[in-house]
Amino acid sequence: MNAAIALPENERLIRESELEALCAGVEGIDARILAAIIKRTELVRRIAHAERTAGRTTSSYQAELAVVDRFGSLGREGLSLGRLLNRLAKT
Repeated sequence: MNAAIALPENERLIRESELEALCAGVEGIDARILAAIIKRTELVRRIAHAERTAGRTTSSYQAELAVVDRFGSLGREGLSLGRLLNRLAKT
């Protein structure tokens, strides 16, 4: 499934104030996404530390595949995003 969003062909011209509001909305979403990624990374690192401390030897490979699969619904770039999230947790 491709998550591309198409604009209507008859989209009217956007006033400068509307454009600024749209840009501000995107910046707000970006800030929330970044905060969520930071929190997610912290949680995954804590999980990995707890598993190591408990002596678990199970691989996180299946969990990493599940992450990639979840973001795969966004298409090829979503797969890349899932892989990137996995890498962020390991750095």
